[in-house]
Amino acid sequence: MEIKGKNALITSSAAGIGQATAFALADAGAAGIALADLDEKGLTDTANIIEQKGTKAVFCKVDVTDATALTAFFEEAESTLGGLDIIHNNAGTTQGWRHHY
Repeated sequence: MEIKGKNALITSSAAGIGQATAFALADAGAAGIALADLDEKGLTDTANIIEQKGTKAVFCKVDVTDATALTAFFEEAESTLGGLDIIHNNAGTTQGWRHHY
């Protein structure tokens, strides 16, 4: 897949796999990357590094379990970046987990 010139959105992107994915996309020539996480400092650090690589960064503290907030972030990212080509849903959540014995 050609990455150069594409726009991406990555959840849970302040550290770990999400951050590494953001760096890899920036290194591959992505035009813009929208970053979502609960860790504001990690988001700021990740965005700064991405921008140093020449890729536009949009970031917001977002709880992916809040559908309204997540939808608003997707809309903001699409509007700011001019569309999204790649979505990496890296955030892991658990809801309704029960042990049945």
